[in-house]
Amino acid sequence: AWLAVGRNAANKVYVYRSTDGGSNWSGLNLDGLTNISGGSSDDWIRGLASDGLGTWMLGLKGNLYISTDSGVSFSYLIQPTGDGTHLIRSISYTNSTWVVITKQGSELHVSTCAASTAANMDASGDWSTSTQITDGSNALNGNAGADSVKSAAAAGRVCVIDGVNVQPMNVSGKTISMVGNRQAIPDTVSPARCISTDSFTWLIGSGTTSPGDICRSVNGGEAWGAAPIVDGFDASFKGVLAIAPNVLMPL
Repeated sequence: AWLAVGRNAANKVYVYRSTDGGSNWSGLNLDGLTNISGGSSDDWIRGLASDGLGTWMLGLKGNLYISTDSGVSFSYLIQPTGDGTHLIRSISYTNSTWVVITKQGSELHVSTCAASTAANMDASGDWSTSTQITDGSNALNGNAGADSVKSAAAAGRVCVIDGVNVQPMNVSGKTISMVGNRQAIPDTVSPARCISTDSFTWLIGSGTTSPGDICRSVNGGEAWGAAPIVDGFDASFKGVLAIAPNVLMPL
């Protein structure tokens, strides 16, 4: 199955699903689920991930919703931070671990949970303590803008960007370990808008009104070089908003 989510109108929160390679799509209306709402930008579904085995997780505001039937139906799961003040910005899956990136005020946080049945992931004790994404001195910026907060994951490594900086971490169940120092993304046009990996190479794309840049790490996001590997495409190309490898996900 393929799933598509995004902006929602008031009282119309939909997940679209295709089982024929994207030729046809059916809409699943989530109205009526616990804490579901549509309308403002905070109500848009910004996080979506699969474990590759038929379980999907999506985030709206601070709420997680889960499907265990390949997206045919969803149910409310939990607010992983437990306080309702966090806004979910990204979800990923790696190393049998669900990884949820949230914004609280000017901070970005991460919460994780060992992959299991819905019944074993629906309590606050099943999730890690919400952890600010920082190397101890330099934190990622939660006010960078929702479209600039992205994450990518592979082999237990997660890299999160805030449009200007990137912070790698390792995850395993409820254990989160920041790796190295926060790195400034060495692009010449900001902000960074996307990040992706094939588990060996990590690429960040940036730019919105100028020829886009691509930056690269080959050591799990711990270093990105002194300059982009692509320092501006041709003038008609106004920025890199998405980037992806030809590999089977999740990693």
